[in-house]
Order: sequence, then structure tokens, then C-alpha cells
Amino acid sequence: MPIRRERRRIRNVSGPIARPARGAGRARLGLCGNSHSHWLAASLIVVGVGAWFSGAPDASIDTGRPSLAAAALASQVPLPFEIENDLVENDFDLEAFGARRESRWIVVDIRKGDTLSRIFRKYGVPARLTHTLSRSIQGRLLNRLRIGPNLRLHLGPGDELLSLRYDVDTYKVLVARFHGLDFETRLERRRIEVRQREVTGTIETSLFDAASRAGLSDAAVARLESIFQWNIDFNRDLRSGDRFSVIFEDKFVAGRQIGTGVVAASFTVGDLQHTAFRHVDEDGRVEYYSEDGESLKRAFLRSPVAYARISSKFSNRRYHPVLKEWRAHRGVDYAAPRNTPVMATADGVVHRKGRDGAYGRLIVLRHGVTYRTVYAHLNRFAKNLKVGARVKQGQVIGFVGSSGLSTGPHLHYEFRVNGRHEDPLTVKTPSARSIAEPQRDEFLKLAANLNTRLNSLSE
Repeated sequence: MPIRRERRRIRNVSGPIARPARGAGRARLGLCGNSHSHWLAASLIVVGVGAWFSGAPDASIDTGRPSLAAAALASQVPLPFEIENDLVENDFDLEAFGARRESRWIVVDIRKGDTLSRIFRKYGVPARLTHTLSRSIQGRLLNRLRIGPNLRLHLGPGDELLSLRYDVDTYKVLVARFHGLDFETRLERRRIEVRQREVTGTIETSLFDAASRAGLSDAAVARLESIFQWNIDFNRDLRSGDRFSVIFEDKFVAGRQIGTGVVAASFTVGDLQHTAFRHVDEDGRVEYYSEDGESLKRAFLRSPVAYARISSKFSNRRYHPVLKEWRAHRGVDYAAPRNTPVMATADGVVHRKGRDGAYGRLIVLRHGVTYRTVYAHLNRFAKNLKVGARVKQGQVIGFVGSSGLSTGPHLHYEFRVNGRHEDPLTVKTPSARSIAEPQRDEFLKLAANLNTRLNSLSE
């Protein structure tokens, strides 16, 4: 709180000095007749009065009103001085000011190339302490510092290191306290606040436009497409009037959003409703299942190219635009800009890679002994892709082009079952496993509640 400091000021009394009755002053005080003697006498009286007050036991001085003794003396000898008392208010708190001087926190903005030893050296931390800290089990987290304002140092009044806090990642903080060359460390987990929000929209021109009107980011749309990619072909299935509803889960640390996840979502495509519900298994892996606990994943993706237009479907009789003759078209053509990424539709092994006549540059993937997929008219292959290499579902294996017999950039995609060509858009493919039985009952209850919320959003 603000303090009040007392200050005394002595000033001359305005007007002439009143002279005491003849002989009275001299008889009692033995003063000389000149003015210098008057000033000297007055000074002695002031000193005497002050000594009397300070020496009196249990005396409390009221600076706003003279005591009776002082008044009596003043009545006998008028003084040429007057004592005034000013109460001066200060605009700072001495206690807080002293605390700030005792210790301080410094935020270190870590830059590329910074090391713990370099930072500690700057603040005078002994090299021995730096060495033992960096070699401790938890202190090793400081050996590779994250760039940014992730380190805070607590320095004492002599700039000695008292403690530090280091942001290991979004969720954990390393805390170290120092006692000379000794220290103790611990890892703290940040408190995470979880909030849910609901979003719904109707498609008029495109999914991205509808999502934008509903306040969804492009990243959120991409996440929805990845969840439903085995059930919905976003290049050809969506029509005007189709609807979507999503329940999001946003995570916050200290008021700052650090992540967003999809808890549940539904797409109404024509007369069909596709739903997805999140489930986290015992190993922390996130998967999405239907309301009855069946995995949304299929062994094969519905489309090998994102954001492409189907320019030619599977047909036993199609007029070839280059050869100018009717012949079978045993695949699906996806028109897309040159160098659009092409993905493997399932886990597999590279069976063939190279040029093959009318196919141009092509890749053939083998998926077990039953299935094979073909990707033709490529402009180029993905780097380090070799025959015999294993690929994962969704991995980029090449890029759209117009090599071979082609009138423009597109991907020719074939699906073969036991050597027989099948329509990639209608062929039935195996599903992934359903949810584990020990967790199934709990999941079904949660999915039923979430499905009720999704249905209420679309009403």
C-alpha cells in the first residue's frame, strides 16, 4: 500500500519579531539585547523542546498540535520560527518494490543453434551445474531445445539461478529448482481444457463452399474427407442438397487452442446416411467406426486421386479418343491437373514400374495373391519407389500426367481380382476389423448418444 512519509519544514514567521517586555526575557533567559542573541535563544529553546519531547517516556508526538509545555514556552518567548508538518504520499509500494528487486523471471527466446550451455553461460551459471543438469535423466530434455520462447529462468537478487521452467511440448513442462550446485527436477503436465462444438451445413455448389459458410477450415474439411474416404467418393458422390453434421472437440492450454478433433460426424448423400464415431483403443490409436461398431476402413480407397473429376468410367464398349475405334475401357479415368499426387489405394508391393506402350508410365501394385491395381499415364514416379518396395495405403506413388495414348492429363486406374478386370467404382472389397469385443458395449452406448445429437442438428 502507499506509505506516508512525514517531513518537517522550518520557516520564518512573516512580520516583525515581537519583542518581549523590557527585562522580562533577559531576566528569565539571560538573552543579549541584539537580534543575534534573539536568534540564538530561540534556537536553544527549539532544541530544548525537541529534547524534552524525545526524552519523555511513553510520549507520543502529535505533529498537528503543539503540547501545553510548548505553548507555555512560546507564550513567554515568541519564536521567530514555526514548525510545519507535511504528509507526503508516494506513488509506489516499497514492499512490492523490494520484492521485485529480490528475484526476477527472464523469458529466453530460444533460437536456432542455441544450447543450454550457451544460455547458462550468458547468465553466469557455473559450467559444473550445466554439465550435471544436462546429464540427469529429466535434464536431458534440455539437450535439444525447442525454438521459441520456451525457457524461463528465475534469478535471485545476486543473479544466481533459483529455478527454471522449460516447455518440453504442448502438454509437458520441465521444472528444475536449484540450491547452489544441487538441483531437483520434475515433469508437470499442463491442464487441458476440452470444449465441444457442433457444426452443420448443406451443400449447394461444393463441400468447401458449404464448409466455409459453416465456419470450417480447409484442414477440417480434409479431415472429414479422410474419415469417410472409404465410403464416399468426394469427386462424384456429392450432390446439391446433401448435408453434413459434425461434433468437434477443441483442446485449450492456458486459453490457447492447441488442437481440434472430430468426435462424431455424419454425411447424408442422397438417401444414404454415413456416420462415423471416434474410438481410442488401449494403445491410444484413434479409429472411426459406424454406429454398430464396424470399422469405416476398407482394404481399398474409393479413389486414388483427391479432388479429381471422373472423365471416363469402366465400360466394355467405349470410343477411344486417340485410336478412333470402339473398344473396351477396363478402368476409370480421373481428370486432374498435371502433377496431381496419385495415392496407393491399399497396402501392397510394387510389382511393376516403368513404361508400357499405350499405358505410358505406369505402376502395378500387388495386394496379396488376389488383388492388383494399375496406375497409368503418369507424368513421373515418386522418388525412391522401386520394384519390390512396400507401400502404405494413401502413400503417394506418382503424379498425374498424359504419357502413352492420352489426349490430356489424367490417371487411368484399373482394379483386377484374380487377373480379371473389375469396375473400381462398384467392386466389393473387404472391410477392416470391427471394434474389439471388450470395448464394444461401451462404444455402442456412446455412439447411440452421439448419433442422437447428430440427428438433432440436421432437423
